[in-house]
Amino acid sequence: MGFVGVALAALFLSLLLPPLALESVLLIVLALVALLGVPHGALDPIFAKKLYRLTSTLRWTVFLGVYILLACCVVVAWWYAPLVFLGVFLVLSLVHFSGDLRQGTPILAQVLYGGASIVLPAALHQEELGQLFTLLMGDERGHSMAFALHFLAWPWLAGLVLVSLRLLKTDPQTAIDIGAVAAITTLLSPLLAFAIFFCCMHSARHIVRTKMYTAASARVMVSVAAGPLIAVAVAGCAAWIFLPPSAMDARVIQIVFVGLAALTVPHMCLVERLRWARWHQN
Repeated sequence: MGFVGVALAALFLSLLLPPLALESVLLIVLALVALLGVPHGALDPIFAKKLYRLTSTLRWTVFLGVYILLACCVVVAWWYAPLVFLGVFLVLSLVHFSGDLRQGTPILAQVLYGGASIVLPAALHQEELGQLFTLLMGDERGHSMAFALHFLAWPWLAGLVLVSLRLLKTDPQTAIDIGAVAAITTLLSPLLAFAIFFCCMHSARHIVRTKMYTAASARVMVSVAAGPLIAVAVAGCAAWIFLPPSAMDARVIQIVFVGLAALTVPHMCLVERLRWARWHQN
């Protein structure tokens, strides 16, 4: 219920406060993602150790090498084929986010929920979403992608409403969670909605499930996450220095979302492998 409270508070404040400048929103999003979003992926070594039985230096070296290679491939894809990069990243994000909901949730509800933070912002904020895509890609094709998502947004929202109403009888908590995600991703600005969803729903649930799956103590989880977080911070600073000169908003967008994409691909490979293993066990 914590996420629902945050979502309601954000919606209420959006009615009282004037719209924030893009630079202010970017700083808020950067802080939220760095402090609350990235740490859930930094716990991947705990999953990997149990899933792949990483008991030797050689196994750890191979795992880290593959993980870093996948991340680098994502950055290269963005650099040379930004449109393909964005399309693939959005689809992978939909698949990955759909796993937030508890086991047993109907597949249609999972898919619609997974795509909410991607599709629904185009309903009322098509122009802003197109601007963000353009800053990320470096050309005007971002507006075309936002235009395409706009036609999906309202049917997508209608589908979410219908599955939420159906789930109210059998799984009211999931129905409320889906409704809260639909509300913020439709009504709030795309960046703020994504930051709240990613940090307070997706990341928070992953951290809780990591603790449940591995039985790791909070101290162990913090110590494991420290190394990857430092590495991400160093990589972010290096990207800020070596990226071609551009406006601050474009550079922050690129560092945040290309960085998230680079981390999401190996993280998703690990998490989905775990889900697949658990599904077969059941």
